[in-house]
Amino acid sequence: FHATPLIFTGLVVLVGFRCGLFNIGAEGQLYIAAFATAWVGITFANLTSWLLIPVCFAAAILAGAFWAAIPGVLKARFGSHEVINTIMLNFIAVSLISYFTQYHYRVPGDPILQTATIGDNAHIPRLGAFIPSLPERIPVNISFLLALLCCLLVYLFLWRTKWGYEIRATGSNPSAAEYGGISIGRQIVLAMAVSGALAGMVGIN
Repeated sequence: FHATPLIFTGLVVLVGFRCGLFNIGAEGQLYIAAFATAWVGITFANLTSWLLIPVCFAAAILAGAFWAAIPGVLKARFGSHEVINTIMLNFIAVSLISYFTQYHYRVPGDPILQTATIGDNAHIPRLGAFIPSLPERIPVNISFLLALLCCLLVYLFLWRTKWGYEIRATGSNPSAAEYGGISIGRQIVLAMAVSGALAGMVGIN
């Protein structure tokens, strides 16, 4: 259960490092994504699980990617340091989530700062439902398997695709990459967006 977010956030840092970036905004990105996922699970609770769960997954990925792309654009466009921007966006993310939870999505009278419960159809099954020897009370769910799959997908993305090559080239030597026709700014934004999407997938858990 605790390994799942650690795997995702480890991949977050890995993708950023390969592009010469230090994305320490995973905290804010996963908070934004977790809230977006919960919002979908609350707002569209009447949808069937076959439709609602993929929509929740998409919300987590897109929200995390969007939040991480902001410092990526600032870095590519203005040269502002991603460490400073991601740190500040962490605080902004926590403040936004706290506000919306407190005043819009909290159950009246609930002493804990948390959203209302997501719809039953938005819950993903625990591994105990598929593995008889694993007690179902253990909170490890299929997002753990998704985290392991993402390890393979990130490897294939970075080492077996054109986009991954360009990201690695940018991180290794930006001047040589630019001389070779690679758009440095585009790779920075792409790397941050992919990094943020991975952070956002913590919200699935």
